[in-house]
Amino acid sequence: MLGWIGEEETAGLNLVQGTGKSEEGHKGGIIEAVIKGSRDPFSYEIGKIRSKIIPIVKNGQLSFRVDIKVEGRLGEDWALNENAFEKDYLDRVNAAVKTRIEQIVNNTLKKTQKDFRVDVAGFGKQLHIHYPKEWKKRKENWDEVFSRIPVSLDVTVKTEEFALKGKKK
Repeated sequence: MLGWIGEEETAGLNLVQGTGKSEEGHKGGIIEAVIKGSRDPFSYEIGKIRSKIIPIVKNGQLSFRVDIKVEGRLGEDWALNENAFEKDYLDRVNAAVKTRIEQIVNNTLKKTQKDFRVDVAGFGKQLHIHYPKEWKKRKENWDEVFSRIPVSLDVTVKTEEFALKGKKK
């Protein structure tokens, strides 16, 4: 055993793998965030997660990109002066959720990839599927190799509905 991962790291793995359910039964759980420049928190209930780990081999160098697409709803929202029906507000909500997801996943990758030096999310499996010759070169000491491979994120957030507030014009 190398160590423990906590609730946030588990959520990060679920986001990378596109899996998981919260205790409340939400597909991807709940993300708590704050819009930049505000102090009013809100919760975002993830309804759908689509995630893809993409290996990239360029000039013999290996990297990965993780595409995460999230759809959900604005749950509890304490920004009382905002209107959840306005596109501008939803754009800021989406941006805040995107930033929070990136933080969660980056913290998870730091712990698993850099601190523990272990591939628990299936990056090696994707390399094996898409680039079997590259996998064969690296499989003997994969966890050590994986600890040095750059991973980038591409996160897309879409708010489909809102739960608790909004004003009709």
